[in-house]
Amino acid sequence: MFINTQASFRFQVAAYPQQSFLRYRLQQPYHYPKGGRQRRLEIIARVAFEHGMTVADLTGPCRRKEYVHARWQAMKAIRAQFPKDSLAEIGRLFNRDHTTVIHALRSAAE
Repeated sequence: MFINTQASFRFQVAAYPQQSFLRYRLQQPYHYPKGGRQRRLEIIARVAFEHGMTVADLTGPCRRKEYVHARWQAMKAIRAQFPKDSLAEIGRLFNRDHTTVIHALRSAAE
């Protein structure tokens, strides 16, 4: 069996107990349209600058109130600018899950 070992692919093994074999699947990372990721990062940088923070503060693991509210605003701004982006794509920019983006969009609207 040929397995692609390039750095751009991740190898995932999923075992199914009801079946006596392993299923192999190669996942390609998501590629934004040309210049797309950069435009989204510029929005994050602008929101971080408005709040006196860095991009690392918004994309990092910190859950302090001021970071969280700024992160919510950045997610809302990206969603408004790029409505066709999935919630998972937005979450990847912030190292978060899509459910976090759902919560952020609901909370930022209030």
